[in-house]
Parts: sequence; C-alpha cells; structure tokens
Amino acid sequence: MKKRSNKKAYFIQRLIAFLIDVLLVYIVASMVVTPFIDVKENKKTTDEVNELMKQATSQEISTSEFADKNMDLSYSIARKNGIVSLITIILNILYFVVFQLYNSGQTIGKQLMKIRVKSDLGELTMNQMIFRAFIANSILLDIITFMFMLSNSRTVYFYGLTVFSTIQYMVTIMSVFMILMRKDGCSIHDLLVHTQVVRD
Repeated sequence: MKKRSNKKAYFIQRLIAFLIDVLLVYIVASMVVTPFIDVKENKKTTDEVNELMKQATSQEISTSEFADKNMDLSYSIARKNGIVSLITIILNILYFVVFQLYNSGQTIGKQLMKIRVKSDLGELTMNQMIFRAFIANSILLDIITFMFMLSNSRTVYFYGLTVFSTIQYMVTIMSVFMILMRKDGCSIHDLLVHTQVVRD
C-alpha cells in the first residue's frame, strides 16, 4: 500500500486544482440545466438589461432609477433561473462533498495536481467534507442566496446577497493568505474541520 505524504500542498497546486474543478462543474451544470432554461425569456430579459444600460449611458434616466430598475431585472432573472440555481447547488454538493469523500479526499482537479484532503482526526468524515465544501466552494453562500430569492422580497434578496457575498469574499481572501503564510498551509475551513491539503 502506498504511503501517503504529510507534506503540505503548494498554493499553485491548490489553485490550479480549484480552477479545474470549477470548470468541470460549470461544464456539467451547463449541460444538465439546459432543458430548464427558457431561451426566449432570457433573451427578452437580456434585451431589457441592454436597453436599461443604454438609457443610463445616455442619461435618459437618473442613477437612482437605473439602480432601482436594475435590481428589479436582476431579481427577476434570479427567480426565473431558480431551478438552475438549485441544480447547480446539488451538483456542487455531489462533486465537492460526496465524490471527494469517497475518492479518498480528491476531486479530479486534485488528482491531476497530485494533492488530497487529509483529516487530522483519522479518516475523512461526511461532516468534515460538508462543512469544508460549504465554506471553500461557496456552497453555503449559494444556498443562502437561493433561500433569500425564495423570500419574495427584492430588498431582502439584495441585502442578504450583499452581506453574505462580502463575508464569503473576506473569508476567501483570508484563506488565501493563510495558505501562503502558514507552515501547514491550512486555511480557515481546514482549521475549522481539522483537515489539511497535502501532496499525494
């Protein structure tokens, strides 16, 4: 049996693995959600957005009017594509939680980069992978945004989206610095769930 390394993964390995995984999920999600997309309705909404931008550029409408109408259109798009958002969330959970757990802590990106997620407590558990992926892969943000979208309140949706997106952004920036600066390469989500990303 191959002895596993405890040497921390390099930042560039983690970054490339992440980009590969995001691209793979995007490609699969695009194929899966295609039947649920109303092309005509999306084109109509896109035309409305373009017209709104044109009015704002030519100063036919004020900045406040533009912001208000833009919020209406964005919220409308989010609600129309609700099923797409839900499918994307499910695919992310299946890939970053279930697949990675049963593939010995590796996604396809991590396999290509020869790195893996390792538990400090023994074997990786479902709870560790859930909490890790919810933070590292923004799944929690996607779920919260989806729930706010269902609230039927444009204001609640946008304020919620702004607040939680800002928090996710800050967590991501802090995690990048932690991976670069810490000797063990642990990020916030690694510390919270007692995992490390190591070279295979």
